[in-house]
Amino acid sequence: MDVDEETINQGHITWLPGHLLLEIFSYLDAASLSSAGLTCKTWASLINQSETLWKTKTQQVSDRDAQKYILQSKSEGNSWKESFQMNYGSNLIRRKWKRGAFSQPKAMMDLPPKVLCPMTADTWGEIFQMELER
Repeated sequence: MDVDEETINQGHITWLPGHLLLEIFSYLDAASLSSAGLTCKTWASLINQSETLWKTKTQQVSDRDAQKYILQSKSEGNSWKESFQMNYGSNLIRRKWKRGAFSQPKAMMDLPPKVLCPMTADTWGEIFQMELER
């Protein structure tokens, strides 16, 4: 890749090779990584297509339940990215629900400000079952 002197002097990160950008991205948490993917088409493509990045994100997850769900999804034929995105956020919501974080909200403001993940019918079923058992 040819990089002109002006680009280097202006400090543009876009002249970095893809493997270096992926190394940098590997230090981001899941929410920051999602935000980085919205920055430009190049970053979105790198983030979306790197199986190594998403495998690394899975290995960095400290919650054993989340890892279990991600690995199970991967064994069912999903990509590392799909497995991570389908299970990481929903497991966080499941854990918070177990602690009672979302039980009996008195107002809309008591709920999370945004949804960070898609929720499957099975995940909702588990959450509703936990709520019934309270």
